Amino acid sequence: MDWQKTAVIISALTFIRLIIKDILDTKAKMKERKEKASKTSRKSPKRKH
Repeated sequence: MDWQKTAVIISALTFIRLIIKDILDTKAKMKERKEKASKTSRKSPKRKH
């Protein structure tokens, strides 16, 4: 019974790790898109202080 518990824990950890990696990847992509958008869009004039 112990090895079954261990297997379940290992699979759960792997699953969680994959989910976290996916979330981080999507966040990184969102950042890249935002940076690209801010660089390419010259329509919005920067406010001079």
